[in-house]
Amino acid sequence: MQPKISVIVPIYNGESYIERCINSILNQTFQDFELILIDDGSKDNSLEMLKKFEQIEKIKVYYQNNKGPSAARNKGIEKAIGKYLIFIDIDDWIEDDYIESLLNEIENNKLDFVTIGYNDISKYGVFSVNDFYKKNKILTKQEILLNIFNGTGGVPWGKIYKRNIIIANKIKMNENIFMCEDQLFVLEYCLNSKKIGNLNLNKYNYNRLNENSISNKLNLTYYKNFLLYLKELEKILVEYKVNKRITDQIKIKKVNSIYEGILINLYKSSKKDKIKYLKLFSQELNKNYFYLENTELLKQLKMGKVYRVHFLLKLIIVKRKAIDFFKLVLRRNLININQRNK
Repeated sequence: MQPKISVIVPIYNGESYIERCINSILNQTFQDFELILIDDGSKDNSLEMLKKFEQIEKIKVYYQNNKGPSAARNKGIEKAIGKYLIFIDIDDWIEDDYIESLLNEIENNKLDFVTIGYNDISKYGVFSVNDFYKKNKILTKQEILLNIFNGTGGVPWGKIYKRNIIIANKIKMNENIFMCEDQLFVLEYCLNSKKIGNLNLNKYNYNRLNENSISNKLNLTYYKNFLLYLKELEKILVEYKVNKRITDQIKIKKVNSIYEGILINLYKSSKKDKIKYLKLFSQELNKNYFYLENTELLKQLKMGKVYRVHFLLKLIIVKRKAIDFFKLVLRRNLININQRNK
């Protein structure tokens, strides 16, 4: 019998989180689902732990050599037979009525796509977040497209998808990109959805205490990979004929985020590495400014913080000095203040 929902969980070295995550899924108020667990070549005891859960009828466990979370999620999509798909990360967990809440919203309102809020859990505390909610206002599709590029709006979790839309439009995670590839997946799915809704409930628990997470291991390879991401993003925006204003805003958001990432993730690097990484990435990014052909977009970038941060990074490279992260932030903020006072 076909289950209503397929829940897909990729796993890599998740032994510390497996029981909490899987039990939170098994304890759902809505039970007509299959749980697809894909071990992505774990090197810890994840495999042994998963074998215990494999005995449960609704659970299917698959194993593959380490190919990354995108390949694992794609395998989950391939194996899924439910009408709807839900993705959950192994180090996270969900509230008891998470699945029921999403299912009721998508079916009762005849929607193609539903997002939901979450609890952001880190060393700084717990914060309730909803990337797609505006008080007393239904978001337009254009606003939703932009919000995919805000915060965690582009992650696959915290959402429910129709499997037939994914299959019919051949939407997959890009396995050649290891950062932000899920954002492209969410974007393409959204572009193929006619009716989109949001639940202003915080039913997903996003664990940012995991220091082994990919997002905590950023280096030069990440930035080069980001350039591949930008090219794929460009392809999707062109293919779906996204209007120019939205396209430009999306590109600005992405360039902003990469420079913010440089500042944050090079903070603890040595002076030598700071100079090397900033120089190499600056050269690569300059060579790949394929989206700056439009003078209006270039003007917006120059007026925004991207240009100011880029200017500061060039100062570091030219003078061969590695300025402390906090000094960079201070200088950037002073520039912001001066510009506002003009």
